[in-house]
Amino acid sequence: MLDSWIAGEMGLPALEADAVAAWRMARLREVIDYAKRNSAFYASRLAGALPENMAEFEALPLMTADDLRASGGEMLCVSPDAVDRIVTLRTSGSTGAAKRIYFTQGDQERTVDYFAHGMAEFIEPGERVMSLFPGESPGSLNDLLSKALAKLGSPLAVFGFPTPERYDALAQEILQSGTQCIVGPAEAVAAAALRSAETGFAEALGAQLRSVLLAAAYVPQRAVDAIENTWHCRVNEHYGMTETALGGAVGCTEIGGYHVWESDLYYEIINPETGRVLPAGEMGEIVVTTLRREAMPFIRYRTGDRSRFLPGNCACGSAIRRLERVQERPVGKKFLREGEIRF
Repeated sequence: MLDSWIAGEMGLPALEADAVAAWRMARLREVIDYAKRNSAFYASRLAGALPENMAEFEALPLMTADDLRASGGEMLCVSPDAVDRIVTLRTSGSTGAAKRIYFTQGDQERTVDYFAHGMAEFIEPGERVMSLFPGESPGSLNDLLSKALAKLGSPLAVFGFPTPERYDALAQEILQSGTQCIVGPAEAVAAAALRSAETGFAEALGAQLRSVLLAAAYVPQRAVDAIENTWHCRVNEHYGMTETALGGAVGCTEIGGYHVWESDLYYEIINPETGRVLPAGEMGEIVVTTLRREAMPFIRYRTGDRSRFLPGNCACGSAIRRLERVQERPVGKKFLREGEIRF
């Protein structure tokens, strides 16, 4: 469980509800004060605001992706020299402005620490891991994951995105390298698993692979089922996005929900029409506030993703709040090109 690590990050002996709520409110105030003092965007948007309680925080304006596109530079809270990485995100098929997201070295080191503790939940130290995400540049997902796995003594091999013409090569590489865990986008991993059943690799892969981590904003249940039924290994899921420095919420040994990175992110579920915050159990849009970002804090940022908080504690014993699996958007997130294997 991540409880002890997250409690330590908060400076608490345990995740007792009242203590967590008090820590969270104090941290939200610190974030707002920091952003207003260091960012022209927030100095204007949150002028005079320093909430004393959660009701006052929930009355603050919501931020959108359009705000990020239009005013991203003004959101910056550090000098350009302190920026270690910039990620540019363009909307597919759009000619509009891109989203530019800034990170300090400290921002990325916190993600590495989170990845290390998250991966430790379902791999054994020293296990070989393979990533099916593209890219190995400094600060990329694979770079941060590699640094996190190094803390566990586990090497990372980067295969890259498995297009259909590479499915057989992927199967061979997994077997030859002794890979025991795969990290990748849900639909691509599932399609590769189904292909392995057609080509006779599935039995050998199932005997070797111990786990698969599907990391994306949206993980379809059909992808999980395809992998589990083909390779018969444990499938875990992670919800995250670039705006949250790739961290977010991760599944555990029990089925039913993602445990939130409570010491770094505060999630709300709102009615997407009215903006009203919804109680646990009600479905709505995910809104996120980053609690320790240095370069570019996000305060009440609308993600466009839909989920709900699951009531009660997880069967694994964790007290961390849980998000239900994020629903598919009306315009789905496609990882496969047209004409590729689907399921």
